[in-house]
Amino acid sequence: MTPENITESSIQPGAPAVFMVSAAPPDTMPLFWSVPGPVGEVRPRVSPGDEVEAGDTLATGRDSMSMMELERSRMALAIAQARFDVSPGDTSLAVILAEESARCAALDSASRLVLTAPVAGLVVSVPRPVPGGPVVLILTGIDSLVALTPPPGAGMLRWPESAGPLRLVEIGDGCAIYSGLPTDSLFAFPGSFSVPRQALRTSGLESYLVLEDGDSLAIEVLCTTGSTLTVTGALPADSRIRVWAGP
Repeated sequence: MTPENITESSIQPGAPAVFMVSAAPPDTMPLFWSVPGPVGEVRPRVSPGDEVEAGDTLATGRDSMSMMELERSRMALAIAQARFDVSPGDTSLAVILAEESARCAALDSASRLVLTAPVAGLVVSVPRPVPGGPVVLILTGIDSLVALTPPPGAGMLRWPESAGPLRLVEIGDGCAIYSGLPTDSLFAFPGSFSVPRQALRTSGLESYLVLEDGDSLAIEVLCTTGSTLTVTGALPADSRIRVWAGP
């Protein structure tokens, strides 16, 4: 039941924040492994002077933390194999052996890392592997990157990893660099729309809206502009959104 001092209404979603699009200048981009622990067995797959496209493999490696778990699993597998060799007819030992073998295979797969190029460019350098250091440096071309700048007064909370033809490369000072070439000088993120702050509901770390029919809609908040939020979500056509307001 809604308290007497709280009023409820329903509204149509508003227009989303519109971002300025500009060409990003060429820049040397250092690329790192995105794993929490150290990386071993690093093998570069490119050399200085190579031209690469987005998605090309630059280097392969192994997650050292996963490798430690894999070594323990291999020891358990060796013990299970030895016990099974002594009693090959024991079905319970056969089950344990199969489980340990499957665990080793899964850990082996999980430990393998692949570093790919987020954008097209020219490989400038392949430094000697250093823990926490860049694996490859590439020079990105001006034709492959664009900068998105939020409208005046907007506060960014999240830049989407992908947005229609664009793919996030890095977040800069007051803008974000994306790969791709939108045809217009203005850009609105696909599936985005605006709602007043009073429409936002949260549950733990999740955000959602309540539609007029009572259904909830999971959303991601992109930015704020005054008392308005620009969000993304799979909003059904012609939906209205519940808004609560109090004194």
